[in-house]
Amino acid sequence: MSSSSSVTLLLLIVLLFQSSSFGAQAKLPPFPAHDRGRVDIPIALRHGLYYTKVLLGSPPKEFFVQIDTGSDALWVSCKSCTGCSQTNNYYDESLSSTSSLISCSDRLCSRAATTCTSDRQTQCSYTLHHSSGTIAAGYYVSDVIHLNINGTSEAPPSILFGCSTSIAQPQGGLDGVLGFGRQSFSVINQLDSLGVAAHVFSHCLDSVAGGGVLTIGYPQEPEIVYTPLVRDVIKYEINLESVSVNGHTLPINQSILRQGRTIVDSGTTFAYLARGAFLHLLDAITKVAPDYAQPTIRNGIQCYMSNYSILGRFPGVSLNFADNASMHLRQQDYLVQQQSQGDTEVWCIGFRESTNQDTILGDLVLKDKLIVYDLERQRIGWANHDCSPYINATTTAPSSGVTSEPEILLKLLALLFVSSFSLGIM
Repeated sequence: MSSSSSVTLLLLIVLLFQSSSFGAQAKLPPFPAHDRGRVDIPIALRHGLYYTKVLLGSPPKEFFVQIDTGSDALWVSCKSCTGCSQTNNYYDESLSSTSSLISCSDRLCSRAATTCTSDRQTQCSYTLHHSSGTIAAGYYVSDVIHLNINGTSEAPPSILFGCSTSIAQPQGGLDGVLGFGRQSFSVINQLDSLGVAAHVFSHCLDSVAGGGVLTIGYPQEPEIVYTPLVRDVIKYEINLESVSVNGHTLPINQSILRQGRTIVDSGTTFAYLARGAFLHLLDAITKVAPDYAQPTIRNGIQCYMSNYSILGRFPGVSLNFADNASMHLRQQDYLVQQQSQGDTEVWCIGFRESTNQDTILGDLVLKDKLIVYDLERQRIGWANHDCSPYINATTTAPSSGVTSEPEILLKLLALLFVSSFSLGIM
């Protein structure tokens, strides 16, 4: 190769680096060099609420808390709590050797939703509102949370959580809420910032056995379909584009879907649709329901009564999201079976009309599916799944099938050398 040709090839390589993301501006790998732990958390069902057990403090103390992806904070009932469930199970920071109170001037307080009005306040206080109607007020503390973190031998991490001293509408006999929302003080984001667990979690809610599992880690299920998360919002919000019944798209005005949000929320029992979408869905289901399923209204809710079994006789419903991701619902994913009246089966619509324009996907449609919250890649995915065993997940991210930047660079360099031969440079 002549000296001028060598210079030309070198300039091409330099320009390649400068005009792409391969050079000094290349992003660092999204995952740390060490494996982060996988966490498996068993789930149970009580009074229609999916809940689990957490261990807090030193020595560890058990608390039963609702799993809620629509909330951010982990909070439990505190000593001298007003309105708490009559479980007599309270957190007391004075009995834990690893606890510490958080003041309003503490940097941890700045990450949380607080009612602080001055940095001079000694307690970082809060008032939290939940979609279920529960209002919890109290103050934040820092203490260790004991998790079965597979793949690590590190000491239990200390996290920020709430100590509630006042609760309106207690959580069905539970001790609090385990918030897995999107804000920085949620449990999943705190564990990620501490580097002890992956920034991806999944849950599978079992409607048959009434339990399930929540796993922090990268799921290995091959049939997962994903849709992007809406960025720069505080909820797990995705874009609902249409609704279909038996494969036929409903004539819902797109402005109805665009005006509201579509939120994935495991802390909501039913599912909610904006008024225009809700009425179209009711009408379409009733039109194609079996002839022997008699429509009736019970307590203001559309129901169907039949002297014959109607399980599996109702149409399929599909919720269609961005990136061609559809969530297919069976009859039992949108109808709720009520107590039979003699030989008569009664099934009622589980969807509710939203009080605003928002669509909320609650446990009604999330159950019996693997639901993946991939915060690394800012997306949510799902797949039909048997929720009785643990979720197959790993501590490292699976290959995305996308060629890495170094691999692209090597291929382009090889192409340049091959081209130089064909041009007679070498």
